[in-house]
Amino acid sequence: METFAENVDADTRNEVTAAAHIVRMWLRPTVA
Repeated sequence: METFAENVDADTRNEVTAAAHIVRMWLRPTVA
């Protein structure tokens, strides 16, 4: 169970990071 929880946390962090990058792209469309 401990490993499963860790995997879920890692997946969540990856999703949050990806979302942050998308938000930055939307906020800064002129930045390459």
